Formats: sequence, C-alpha cells, structure tokens
Amino acid sequence: MHAAITREKQIKNWQRKWKIELIEAANPDWRDLAEELGLPPLGR
Repeated sequence: MHAAITREKQIKNWQRKWKIELIEAANPDWRDLAEELGLPPLGR
C-alpha cells in the first residue's frame, strides 16, 4: 500500500501529457469519457 501511495503522489505531479502517454502505453484503446459528457477532450 505504501508503494502505491508513493507512486500516486509521483504521478500527481506529472504534466497532463505524460499522464496520457502512460495511460496509452498500457491501454491504447481507452475512451475519453469527458467527450461523452459533453466536455472538451483531454487533448491527446
């Protein structure tokens, strides 16, 4: 649990672009749910 919290704190400080790249590396087909809610896309 300590390792997970530490990693979450590291990622929290990352730029949005880096976070999106991390998500796409593990899940290239992810859906941006913001678009379905009528919000602007995350800027992939």
